[in-house]
Amino acid sequence: MKNDHAADTEHYRRRLEAFLQERHPRLVHARRLIETRSRAAASLYRESVAAGEDTLRAATRADALLYEGLIFSKFDTLCCLLSIDYPLVPPEKQRSLAMELEKRFTGIFDRYNLDDGIYGRAEYRHLLAELSAALRLYLEQHPLPVCRRGRPPHRR
Repeated sequence: MKNDHAADTEHYRRRLEAFLQERHPRLVHARRLIETRSRAAASLYRESVAAGEDTLRAATRADALLYEGLIFSKFDTLCCLLSIDYPLVPPEKQRSLAMELEKRFTGIFDRYNLDDGIYGRAEYRHLLAELSAALRLYLEQHPLPVCRRGRPPHRR
C-alpha cells in the first residue's frame, strides 16, 4: 500500500515537472512546490478512489489540485505570440527570448488578474493586444538575426 502511494506521488511529480518545464521554466527548481503538490494530488486521488469515486473523476480532482494557480503562464503566452506573430524566430530562440521578455514585460503582466480563469475573460484579449504591441516595439528596437526558411542568408 505504501509503495502504491509512493508510485502515485512519483506519477504526479513527473507530470508536474514536465508541465513546469513546458509552461513555467522558472519554477522547475521549486522543489517544495513540486513535492507538496505531488504528494497532495496523490493523496487526494487515493482518498477519492477509496471513498468510491471512479478513477477518472478522482484523477480529474487530483489534476485540479496539482495545477491550481498554474494554468496561466506568462512564459507560454509569450512563446505562443512569438510563434504565431514571428514565425521566423527559430524555435530554439523563442524559449530564451520568452524568458527575457517575461521579465521585461512585468509591468504589463502586473496590470492583469492572471488567475486560472483569465482565458475566459475579456481582459485576456486586452493582455494579448498589449503584449503584441510591446513585442512589436521590442523587436523593432532589438532586431533578431533570422534567416528566412528555404533561403540562404543574404551576404554583401
